Amino acid sequence: MHQAGRNDPCPCGSGRKYKKCCLQKENEAAALQREESNAVGAALTWLSEHHPEAVEEAVHDGYFSALDDPEIDALGTLHPGIQDMVNINVGEWLLTDAQFEVGEEILRARDLLFAPGGPVLTAHGRQWLEAINERRMGLYEVTEVDPGVGLQVQDILQDDPQRLWVTERSASEHLVPGDMLGARLAGRGDQWVFSGAIYPLGREDAQDCREDIVEELREEDWNGELARDLIGDLIATYWLQSLVGAEPMPELVDAVTGEPVMLCTEHYRVRDWSALEAALAERSDVEGSRQRDWVRFVEPDGEVRRARAALNVREPDGLEVFCRTLQIADETKAWLQEVAGEALEHRAREVTDPASP
Repeated sequence: MHQAGRNDPCPCGSGRKYKKCCLQKENEAAALQREESNAVGAALTWLSEHHPEAVEEAVHDGYFSALDDPEIDALGTLHPGIQDMVNINVGEWLLTDAQFEVGEEILRARDLLFAPGGPVLTAHGRQWLEAINERRMGLYEVTEVDPGVGLQVQDILQDDPQRLWVTERSASEHLVPGDMLGARLAGRGDQWVFSGAIYPLGREDAQDCREDIVEELREEDWNGELARDLIGDLIATYWLQSLVGAEPMPELVDAVTGEPVMLCTEHYRVRDWSALEAALAERSDVEGSRQRDWVRFVEPDGEVRRARAALNVREPDGLEVFCRTLQIADETKAWLQEVAGEALEHRAREVTDPASP
């Protein structure tokens, strides 16, 4: 799908220009997300500065209580992206479900943050912290996905689960129907969004987690607050144990170059489409067109022809060149400069580690 230009008709079909319709809404949503993120950061900083011992004790004896010290140490050896996810999840837990021993009292973050002397927050920032405290963690199954827009989920902890639509661009590009995850929903205007913490679980782990939660709730006299704590603790525990018990992902190696796979996308601005089309049409190793995109092939000795680079058109003036390793990306960039010359202007390189979250 080609990205709409600012002055193009909006893809939603409203008849208005993109910049006056969905782009404006997207910019407003992004501004709210920045304000929410700033509120979370300010709240966590305030807690750490004013109650450092209580925070440290809560994290060690609460969030990580199901792990022994070697397992906690093992978290520090995981991929940096996974460690970032752990930090995000711990941070949200501190703001929602953690209990802090302050003097002779046991308090929640909301008791401290919203009291006199708490952190300075904007009105929307405070509303966001209140919103993420309103709902417990849920154990969700993805039932429908619209990539880049949102997804439909149902909480499998409910006897008659209601299906809810969640506006979520990033996760919706990676999740598929049938995926399971722990998450918290929060209201933003008239939409449901994920609060930030995400606990991806394999289907078997998710079902085991559900059975443990249901059994615990059946056997004990849990009230609303304690049930909320139990659900959040077990979801976090299952996820953490899946991390420390997982086998390391094997290194992915490109079959042609032997180089580690590292997905590279080069972003170009097309200055002259006619010149670019003519240059690529003369290449025997390139197939395709502006309407169907282009593919550059390579023929290693003794093997069938393989795609070396994908040249994807992004109207009105964009070209994205995808390669599977850094070596191929460097070679393709030099090749394209030689072939296309001034018809293209390189803008940026985007690199993704396929072993990252």
